[in-house]
Order: sequence, then C-alpha cells, then structure tokens
Amino acid sequence: MKNDAAYATIRLSSLLRPLPNNEVCLIVSGYTDALLEGVIEAMPEQDQTFDLVYLNEQGQETTAQLNEEFVVVTDEMTRWLAAQQLASRYLIMTNTRTLHTTEERLKNQLDDLRAMAQIRRDALKKDRAAQAAKGGQKAKGPSKATKKSSRSGSVSSKNTRAKPQERQDPTDAALAKPADLVNKPAADAQTSISNKAVAAPQINAEDHNTDLFLNT
Repeated sequence: MKNDAAYATIRLSSLLRPLPNNEVCLIVSGYTDALLEGVIEAMPEQDQTFDLVYLNEQGQETTAQLNEEFVVVTDEMTRWLAAQQLASRYLIMTNTRTLHTTEERLKNQLDDLRAMAQIRRDALKKDRAAQAAKGGQKAKGPSKATKKSSRSGSVSSKNTRAKPQERQDPTDAALAKPADLVNKPAADAQTSISNKAVAAPQINAEDHNTDLFLNT
C-alpha cells in the first residue's frame, strides 16, 4: 500500500553531527523517551551506524557509536531538538562553572538571558550556603576534650606550687647538735610535674540508556 502523504526525512547523523558538541548530551540520553512519547518518529537504517563525538554532562569529551536512523522532520521534533540543545548547553556550563553568553547569541535569540540569570542565581545561593556551613564549623571553637585538658593543666599547676618552708625557732636551732644540722637533708623547694598535652580532634570543613547506543 502506497502512502501518498509527503513528508521530509533526515538521517540522524546529519541531524546531530553539525551541532556544537556541548549541545548534544541530552539529545542522546533523551532520544528513546522522545520516541516513546511520539515526539520523534524514526526508523533505523539496516546495518548502519555512526560515531558521534560530544561533551557529556560533566563537560568531558566522549565518543558514542549510534544506530543510523531516518528521522521524520516535524515542527514538534524541531522544537524538542532546540530545547534539548539549550538545556545541554546550560547543564554543562553549570557543572563546569563556565556560565556565559555573547552579544551575538543574544541578538540571534540563541540564549535565554533570564533563564541563564536564574541558573546563575541558583549557583550563587548554593555557594553562599556552602560558605556559611563552613564558617559555622570554624565558629564552634575548641572541643570539650581540649577545654577539659586545659582546665586540668591549670589545676595541676596550682597543686604543684611549693609550700613555703616553716621558719625554725632560734631556740630550737641553738639546741640542735652540729651533727644533726650537717646530716639533715634539705627540703625540696618545688615538685615538678609534667602535664601531657591532649590533642584536639580535627574538624573537617567541608541514564538514560538508549537503544541508540551500540557501545561507548
């Protein structure tokens, strides 16, 4: 049965290869879902594959071998593709902290300035929260173990002070035998006690699997 309806098709490789390598990752990972939802209508070409080099979500270059497919060109597919391109770009720029745009991209409406501003705002809030958490840990001060050790050291120091020697009555000294005075050991003036330091504990501050893939 012949279908008289005319429609345009394009190979998947011809659709993806011309795109910037930082605008592809979500197209590849979301392709199967788009097929299931009817956003994309496509059929594999028998025994045909192609290699695609692109940046993954973390901005790292990767190579995937994909099935070649014939894709029906529709307005819905075109809108989906454009949306995934932009989302891929913003995701990688966010993960790699390289968010920026150009005058040319803004004039040609390739970037959504307000969407990018929101992404930047969210990133700044996340950084501020991380800094506040780090500062809170430092403000806690020394641990209880350290304070207890410090107090123990103070008490030990007080206890080691030598008591003053009692003054001898002159009358007793006069009555003492010379031999007794010579052989009588002198009293220790001070007792030394070494306090062991207690170290304070350290506080540390801070798939989509798609039927497109044959192997990666």
